[in-house]
Amino acid sequence: MFDSQAGPFNRNTTHAPRNTIGIRYFCGKYGLMHSNIGIIEQWALSLLSFSRNPFTWLVRSWIPLKKQEGTSDVDGFHENHKSGPSWRAPLKLLLLSLLFTACGDRIIAPPSDLIQEEQYAYFPLEIGKYVVYQVDSIVYDFAPGGGTVIDTSRTFVRETVADTLRDPVGALIYTIERQERSSNDQPWQLTSIGSAARTASQAIRTEDNLRYLKFIFPMDRRSEWDGNVWIDENREFLIAGERMRPFSNWNYEVDSIDRQALVGSFMFDSTLLITEADDNNVIERRLSRARYAKHVGLVWREQWILDSQYCNRNPPPADCATKPWVEKAEKGYILRQTILKFN
Repeated sequence: MFDSQAGPFNRNTTHAPRNTIGIRYFCGKYGLMHSNIGIIEQWALSLLSFSRNPFTWLVRSWIPLKKQEGTSDVDGFHENHKSGPSWRAPLKLLLLSLLFTACGDRIIAPPSDLIQEEQYAYFPLEIGKYVVYQVDSIVYDFAPGGGTVIDTSRTFVRETVADTLRDPVGALIYTIERQERSSNDQPWQLTSIGSAARTASQAIRTEDNLRYLKFIFPMDRRSEWDGNVWIDENREFLIAGERMRPFSNWNYEVDSIDRQALVGSFMFDSTLLITEADDNNVIERRLSRARYAKHVGLVWREQWILDSQYCNRNPPPADCATKPWVEKAEKGYILRQTILKFN
């Protein structure tokens, strides 16, 4: 605490108040002019007073400290009926601006374009790069005589950035070859060719003739966007022979960014986790989440695209709201995709 006799703003005290030592060290370290240190100290102590009792600080900012004739004390405050607002309040606003500008040439936040450039690493595009995944899926379908058929499978997938081309307006497009095999001792079989492109503000991926807006740039923890902007959410697709609308109620949002994460057998220093869909009602479950690592791309994905009429029975089952989707699903799929290898 500062010496009450010397006063918090007395520059002639032998020892600096303990609360201002950090300010002096900080400004000295970053080259703040000595003449500005006193101002910073005064504001720091004023800010400390504000943190302890904001109401007192505000009142005293506008009312002179010196009690004049004709004033009265109310709850320890000096209430002045004669004089107008004190000059100290606008001065404190000036000191606040000095606090943020005095060392401004020494403390520089990363520019947004630098952050944006670093985020491009979550969507790397370089010919010859590949990633190998293990894809486990559970498919639900109606059984011919009633009930549900559940089929599980495991597939290995390799995605390779194979080539480049230009679209009709001259934008650079990278082709992505997808190869699959059911076991490690079998040869890779080319199953499809998609594409990827990155602009200054977007990362776009095309798979099975469907175009996705995977990222927007720059991103932060609050970012959200319509990743299926080019897909009709009411469009029906055949999944295991059954018609479904897999893209209803999707909304992309960032869950975490630049976080370390263990995925499979790899520890990645910087990852980006995006929830693409998370909708749950009595007849539909839509969940899609994806994790990306810098300089690698997609490293993990999980999707639940499930429909059920279980809760539409008459009367509704007592466990309608609590029965797990893995038990009440009647059509659709659950997919889990995890990285195994990359270059």
